[in-house]
Amino acid sequence: RLLLAAIFIILIAKEKVMLSAFFFIVAGLLGFIEGIIQKRTPAISRRRKMLDFTADKVLVNAAAITLALKDVVPYWFPAILLARDVMTVAGAAIILKRNQDAELKPTMMGKMALFFQFVALIPAILGYADDILLVLSAAITIISGVEAFLRSEFRPVRRKREAAQFSMVRMIRLPDLFTMGNVACGILSIMFAINDQYGYAAGLMLGAAAFDFFDGKVARWVGQQREFGRELDSLADTISFGVAPAIFAFSLIQTKLAIIAFTIFVFCGILRLARYNITSDRTEGFIGMPITLNGILIPVVYFAGLDAKWYPYLYLILGFLMVSSMKVRKFGA
Repeated sequence: RLLLAAIFIILIAKEKVMLSAFFFIVAGLLGFIEGIIQKRTPAISRRRKMLDFTADKVLVNAAAITLALKDVVPYWFPAILLARDVMTVAGAAIILKRNQDAELKPTMMGKMALFFQFVALIPAILGYADDILLVLSAAITIISGVEAFLRSEFRPVRRKREAAQFSMVRMIRLPDLFTMGNVACGILSIMFAINDQYGYAAGLMLGAAAFDFFDGKVARWVGQQREFGRELDSLADTISFGVAPAIFAFSLIQTKLAIIAFTIFVFCGILRLARYNITSDRTEGFIGMPITLNGILIPVVYFAGLDAKWYPYLYLILGFLMVSSMKVRKFGA
């Protein structure tokens, strides 16, 4: 990734916009994949973790500084990013000085800052920097920097959850009919959105959320909680609360930023469901915002009259919340 950062700087300096954007995105994806590998590998050295941390910071800061020198982004943007990283290193140094054996892992706020930095820089690399996205990224970066200085960006690693065992039952049962109702609402919502009937599309998303709520209740009531039903529910949720909201919003606004934001939103929804499917302990609550909430929040903001220009930013925030590590209690828990 450090090599990709160097290649990116050369390409952006030579105004190879598409190639530089490609290498920047690839480097970011490699960082994400490496993070997954590290979570699955119990013995990762501190040096390896710090090298991974450095690679992320070099890539982002190099991009921000290069774009500032080319007058694509304002100079305060890379200045904030660099200041934040200095505070992060200072906070980490304090933690390590107090406890040299401390096992370190980035906090949710640190991950959120890095996520929005990448998202803000991609349009800028392509030549159309979004001021609101830059300000949002800078604000989150400042907050995470203060946190990094006060208690370090790092915290002790928690024990990883074990993957659940899967089974397949072919017979459709009563709870699965509610899940199929969820699917039907999601598909109909997509159809109405494509035909510019947004009120019906939003209402059907709420209907899908209702079906999703009751399928679990019915499954517990009749004692038919099965792996098949859970997998079917995840597939239904992908359609109703991932794809349908994305198409709904895309029908309202079709800017380049919107395309990027809605694509990231769907990716985050899929990743959130995949993570949920392999967690063995689901009784205490959720890790990350449940994807079902998209079927409630998005119709609510639509009926509240939110201007469509804000949808890309809303979807980016919802996407991050879905893949974040924050704990959300179950309704009624």
